[in-house]
Formats: sequence, C-alpha cells, structure tokens
Amino acid sequence: MKTLILPGLLFLFTACQSGTDVNPASLTDAIVGRYQTNQYLDYTRLTLSTDQMPVVVIQSAADHALTLIIATPASTANVRAIAGVTLVRQDDQRTNLVRNGQVIGSVQAGRVFTASGMETQGHLLRLADSTLAFIGYRP
Repeated sequence: MKTLILPGLLFLFTACQSGTDVNPASLTDAIVGRYQTNQYLDYTRLTLSTDQMPVVVIQSAADHALTLIIATPASTANVRAIAGVTLVRQDDQRTNLVRNGQVIGSVQAGRVFTASGMETQGHLLRLADSTLAFIGYRP
C-alpha cells in the first residue's frame, strides 16, 4: 500500500504545477526580434508601399524588461521608443506586453501571412495603445 502512495503523491504534485511558470529569460528570447506588417495583416495600410510599412523592433533590456522601437523605414523622423515593457504569460498561449500596469499588446505563436500572401509559422505581434496600432509578424 505504501508503494502506491508515493507515486500517487508524486503524480499529484507534478500535475498541480502552474502552466504559467516560465523562465523569464527564455520567454524574452522567444519574443525579441523585428516585426513587420503587410497589407494581409493590416488592411489599414493597404495604400502604403512595402518600403513605407512600419516596423517594430523588440529589444531586451535589463531586468527582463523590453524596449519597443517603432519606426517607419521611409521616415527617419518618425521613430518612437517604448521602454519598461514586461511580459505576462496567459493561459491561451499568448503573452501580453504590459507597461505601467496596462496591457499595450500581445505576442502569439501561430500561422501568419507574409508580404507575398503565403501562410507560414511565426510570431504575431498586436499592439493596441491609445496612440499606436500595429499588427505584424516575425517569421
């Protein structure tokens, strides 16, 4: 009887672990990179040419915080940086980007449309802020 109790307790202990426990460094490494948009992801940018599409670069900063750099390649004067962004893992495999207690966007791995209209596996970034709207992908 005692031999059944130990494996049972071990199973219960491992089964009750939280699914949101992740290593912050590995989560940050998975999200860092250059995200681009296109007319298939964001129909509001349908009239823009490819070289005018905005780009978001997510860079790792100290203490597992991130910095978002939003730029339009055709205009060097239109560059904006958002510092102090942290990551919060959600139950639906999405990761929220949080700044000052407010969710400003999310990143989720899945199927995305490239600039040529092909569907591929990648990371989809959605930013929704009072002054910023962006939907882009990183292959």
